[in-house]
Amino acid sequence: RGGEMKSLAIKGLAVFLFMAVLASEVDSQATGAASQTGVFGMEQSAGNDFTGTFYDFTRDRNGRILPMDTASFQQVLMDFSRSGWRLSTFSRYYRSPRKLHTTTIMVPPIHSLRVADAFGEPDVQGRCWAVLYKGKLVYREAIRFRFWGVGDDIMLVRVDGKIVLSACRRLGSERSSDFFSPLWTSSSPDSGKYDLGNEKATVGDWITLEPGVPLDMEVLLGEVPGDAFCAMLLVEVEGVEYEKNKQGAPVLPIFKTATPSLELRDAICRGLVPGEASVADGPIFRSANVPEPTHAEEKSGMPVPAVVEDPDGLRIWTGDAGQVLEARFLAVTGDQVVLKDSRGKQRKVPLGRLSAEDRSYIERVHLLKLKIEFSENRSKRSYRKRPGMKNGNLPTVFDYVFTVKLKQTSKGECNQELRIEYYAIANKATGDQFLLLDRQESSFVPSTGYIQFSGEQVSICTDDPYGDVGGKEYYGYLVVAIDGQGKFIHHAASHEWLFENVENLRQLPVGAYMDKTCGRMLPSGISPKKTK
Repeated sequence: RGGEMKSLAIKGLAVFLFMAVLASEVDSQATGAASQTGVFGMEQSAGNDFTGTFYDFTRDRNGRILPMDTASFQQVLMDFSRSGWRLSTFSRYYRSPRKLHTTTIMVPPIHSLRVADAFGEPDVQGRCWAVLYKGKLVYREAIRFRFWGVGDDIMLVRVDGKIVLSACRRLGSERSSDFFSPLWTSSSPDSGKYDLGNEKATVGDWITLEPGVPLDMEVLLGEVPGDAFCAMLLVEVEGVEYEKNKQGAPVLPIFKTATPSLELRDAICRGLVPGEASVADGPIFRSANVPEPTHAEEKSGMPVPAVVEDPDGLRIWTGDAGQVLEARFLAVTGDQVVLKDSRGKQRKVPLGRLSAEDRSYIERVHLLKLKIEFSENRSKRSYRKRPGMKNGNLPTVFDYVFTVKLKQTSKGECNQELRIEYYAIANKATGDQFLLLDRQESSFVPSTGYIQFSGEQVSICTDDPYGDVGGKEYYGYLVVAIDGQGKFIHHAASHEWLFENVENLRQLPVGAYMDKTCGRMLPSGISPKKTK
């Protein structure tokens, strides 16, 4: 039995796929979840980014459990701020060895456990942790601007040694921002007026940058009880008129130090309420001599096969003596091939009188019959509740392993090697957006009889009580068989529109969102009610 599998692991999924892979601890087993990963950064610096360090205040520096409540945690952060943001304030607490580098501070609402997982810390309780991002704030021209932001629960922004924004959410009967009010309060009447993420936006102080002169910038994020987390930082440039959303709030651009890749835009937009922020517009805070990073994930997936015959089915047939005929294939009857020439006249040609190339073409395109089966094996997991966590719903993850089986069902031998590709698709609850979950390929010689191959496990976090990650559930599949000339000769699809747009589908990277033409698009985001 032949058909030895040569499965190629082509996916770059998950999310990250997108930059740092989420190691979601579910039922005591850590695995990757296709959700929100890129918003925290990546392990390799792209230049002019902000480096994030994760601290767990429920453990000491050696990982041993410490008693920590809300008041004590807030006091540690207050002591840190009053010390001039000296890291020695955190020295007794656990610090993750993994650092992430980000070009934006933009995390729409998610469960706090998934932040810890992004930093490779599955033992974190999900509460009383902080991330400190440090970098340089610089712009190529003179600019005056201010930050708008929201932090659930904690976001403090410091520029050139001065706090310019304290954006924190309500904790019990008092606001965290009130707790930090001795350090900073907003002077803008727009503070607390407009929804952003799962809280009201706070407006920061005006900041002036001289051309190309960098200033130190730090962003402190934190989570207190261990449920929803959100950190969103926007930019308002003085003198710029912005579009207004349904609330009447300006649609401000996100803070960024590089143009976001398409995959990072996906990660942000899938959990963003439409109209609350602009992902693509606005200033990019980098100096003129810092090059833009390249985004390899935006390159095409697989090459589009060459067209080897006329759309009407006409092709050039060659006889064994070199004679040629332009005609389309009709049938094989006994040892005769029935062709129809360009004038509509039928001709019967002995199969043995055709060239070897033509006989091979008939064999693999018109005589070969394949049975194609596609299956999906799904299992459901839930995040394990950790000691000290606040009661509440935990995210649910569905794991998928996709398998393709093929065998030749027609008579005769076909010794042509075929390339087999499969595409697994998920869809959002709205039904008008789709996600390329997985793509794999293998080779198959039909005369060997049978082949079976599977991809690696892919996961979707489909039930985050605080944010919608897109790609709600498995939707369908496409399997194509391609000959050595790059021609699609057989296919099986759950929905025929996938094959009708296969050329577009083949251009997409795994993890990309698309419409029913298989054209790439950004996720539509979530409704405001899901963030409250």
